[in-house]
Amino acid sequence: MLLPQLRRFQATALSRRSSPPRQAEVSGLPRRLVIVQNGRRPSGPWHISSECERFLELHQTETGAFACPSKIEESKRWDEPCLTGNMIRTLIKFGYSNDKRVRKAIDWLPKDQLEDGGWNCDYPEKKVKHSSFMSTIEPLWAYSEIPRQKWTRKMKRSINDGAEFLLMHHVYKSDNHHWQETYPFFTKLHFPMYYFYDILHALRVLTKLGYGDDERTRSAVQLLLSKRRPDGAWNLEGDWYREGDYFYPSGKGRKAPVAIEEIGKPSKWITLNAYRVLTQTGDLNVTA
Repeated sequence: MLLPQLRRFQATALSRRSSPPRQAEVSGLPRRLVIVQNGRRPSGPWHISSECERFLELHQTETGAFACPSKIEESKRWDEPCLTGNMIRTLIKFGYSNDKRVRKAIDWLPKDQLEDGGWNCDYPEKKVKHSSFMSTIEPLWAYSEIPRQKWTRKMKRSINDGAEFLLMHHVYKSDNHHWQETYPFFTKLHFPMYYFYDILHALRVLTKLGYGDDERTRSAVQLLLSKRRPDGAWNLEGDWYREGDYFYPSGKGRKAPVAIEEIGKPSKWITLNAYRVLTQTGDLNVTA
């Protein structure tokens, strides 16, 4: 059962709190909120609403976007679509869908979109040539939590443009390298996702947005199916925080804030998300 594991997961993620916030703790606040939104609100001294309010106070900029570091940290900051998309989704999960500050963040997303349809968290601080898979999936993940009847015309265009950026690359391939995988770790299956990217995460978002029938998802779907174990489950193949990655190699071997499952072993979380995707694409038929 996932529920007992989830409760331990939440308790660990929420075990530390300070008031007023210490500078060293602030940088971990978005991550802890993102971790906890995977399940139900916990009971106890750590209050979701107060931490959401603290995040909004410290991380929202005048444009409506969210930025790291926080306002109390003496460091350069700029609007980040990765953090903004991730935290819009998280705040919606926690009941902030009608909050004017969250609505302002949603309205900001199309304004930061690049010409190729996606987003890049290095822009405008750095000169970038194109969008990023990791930066693009976060705003799309946020949109996927908004009921379709509430999508405005501007949001629909933004969703379509962002999805097209991923689909034109067949979810994980590079058009500059003969359509090979962009990075090997994009084909591994991870949990939790934090603000990273892999084929399962992309397929989960794209199918929820209504793109499950697009033929350009098929190579990623087939790759996902090929990873299915004989017993019908999928393994946890990576944990972004524990393994480090191409961008942050120094992270390899560090201790995760919350260790969910053992890498290389059957995963309830990966299997659940794989079933969510494959039932939407029509590749699995789950009957009672």
